[in-house]
Amino acid sequence: MCNIEHSLRIFEIHNIKIGTSSSMDVLETPFPPSKAAFRNDISDQVLKPMLEFLSKSESYFFLDVYSFFAWASDPISINLDYALFKSKYIRVIDPGTNIVYTNIFDQMIDAIYFSMNRLGYPNVLIFIAETGWPNSGDSNQIGAIFTMLRLIIGILLKKLRKNRHLGLRFYIVNCMMLFVYITIILIIFYTFFKQMCNYTHYIKRNVKGNTLQESKPIIWQTKLFFP
Repeated sequence: MCNIEHSLRIFEIHNIKIGTSSSMDVLETPFPPSKAAFRNDISDQVLKPMLEFLSKSESYFFLDVYSFFAWASDPISINLDYALFKSKYIRVIDPGTNIVYTNIFDQMIDAIYFSMNRLGYPNVLIFIAETGWPNSGDSNQIGAIFTMLRLIIGILLKKLRKNRHLGLRFYIVNCMMLFVYITIILIIFYTFFKQMCNYTHYIKRNVKGNTLQESKPIIWQTKLFFP
């Protein structure tokens, strides 16, 4: 990253933020967020120098946040509604801060913030690089279905419009918005393709006149909506 920044400065390009994307696997202990910490094998050797660079260059900590993987790793302890932003009555309290979480997404974000704070970099902002939900999966992964994908995308859009985070801090969501909209486009194409596959075009033979007549096409209708 230092070499890339140096090259940009040579060409007098100063409006590009440099960083590298990380996943939630960088954490050793994700819960409670106030006790979260980066993995020992990468904390000092990898993440601390990277955070030093991001802090000096005023760039972002690019993060891939998939609540599905957190839920799939422990579906018995983690309620599916809590991962889908649908939990009306589920409240998870961090005993170290008394912060109340209503979804696992905000909880995961705060775990990263606390981990960065432990290394001495509390002011580096998080930039959500990727998020989403799978539209299919293994037979035992009941949440990995298309309807769940559509549901969580709709809820994420509402959340991003409000830019609301009930945890420790707000986070940057521009790239996340782009990723969500791309997902919506893919859903639309998927629906259109499914319509075309279910398009039935009947040709029937007129017995008396021995001619071909085209019947009225039958099209499978789909309503695509986001809650």
